[in-house]
Amino acid sequence: MRRKSLEESEYRRRINALQRVLKEEEIDVLIGYSSECESATSRYLSGFWPFFDFSAVIVPKEGPPALITGGPESLEFARGFSRIRDIRVNPLLVETSAPEWVPKVSGQSFSSIIPDVCGCVPKRVGVANWNIFPHLLWEDLKKASPKAEYVQADDLLLRVQSVKGDAEIPYIVEAFFSNVSRLLLLDKNPSISIKALYPSLLVLKDTNIGSSFIIFYPKQTSFYPKTSSLLIDH
Repeated sequence: MRRKSLEESEYRRRINALQRVLKEEEIDVLIGYSSECESATSRYLSGFWPFFDFSAVIVPKEGPPALITGGPESLEFARGFSRIRDIRVNPLLVETSAPEWVPKVSGQSFSSIIPDVCGCVPKRVGVANWNIFPHLLWEDLKKASPKAEYVQADDLLLRVQSVKGDAEIPYIVEAFFSNVSRLLLLDKNPSISIKALYPSLLVLKDTNIGSSFIIFYPKQTSFYPKTSSLLIDH
């Protein structure tokens, strides 16, 4: 039986923990970028997976965070799934081949979003997902605070993610034992069908390479597909 989604209180705990780290490091705000295939920051801090467009999360050192999406489709999805309630639109986060927006959606640049969320023009800005942060978005970000110091902040976010909250642990334990129990069964019965072990999963590739199987299969999180891989050693 599938567990319910994490409560909003868990996302508040994560934001609060990140804000404590920002204060310790004297960083005024953290800005993270996410895409469909690199969705970790958005999903960890807001519970939203940017499936159509892209997204950014703005976490000031004090006060509520904001989720930034790129267009009307993402805006509607974000309103349904995001645990961050302040949701804005920056047109630079829209998909590459963007259609006409119906209905029309008012967008903002970071120049207006960031001072509004932070309550001031930040002097020290932490940027997460540094190595994939798009150039056009980066230029827009610098216009919001041209005299600020911009620092790589992936390690700060990882510091928060490495400490699990009580609400997260049951999900981690269940995922671990669910897979271990199947792997132990496979170890004792090497001829058993992978499909028999994972009846709810569609095995796309099941190849014997030496003493290992490499399996690729889709998972469901809400209604968003994600491809995962699993290496099983005998």
